[in-house]
Amino acid sequence: HGKLPQVPPTVRLLPGWFNETLPHFLDESRGPVVFAHLDADLYESTLVVLSTLASRCRLCAGTVLAFDELFGSPSLEQQEWRALNDVSQRYGLAFSFISYMAHANSAFGRAAIQITSVPHCVPRHGA
Repeated sequence: HGKLPQVPPTVRLLPGWFNETLPHFLDESRGPVVFAHLDADLYESTLVVLSTLASRCRLCAGTVLAFDELFGSPSLEQQEWRALNDVSQRYGLAFSFISYMAHANSAFGRAAIQITSVPHCVPRHGA
């Protein structure tokens, strides 16, 4: 109801849409994203997050991305999975699966991938 939950001091919650909050967050922070859990569900939302990270060279070899609904049904495969593939093609990202889990009683398939190559980004000292 508009009130953010209490979180540890090492956590900062940013209320708002991905396209409004993520760019500002990245402007205030440095370095690559080491781990991100994407619970965006929809194609457009996931595309915004992945495109923003990739275009700013925040994804690097070794980055782990966890998805809560990456696969499991044809309709789901048009959401997070499609966004991951579209961004991978656009930016030349390569990745491998490090884990996946499908529930027998659920259409949702969770997965974690690890970025193995980001050819469009040249590593920068101190980035």
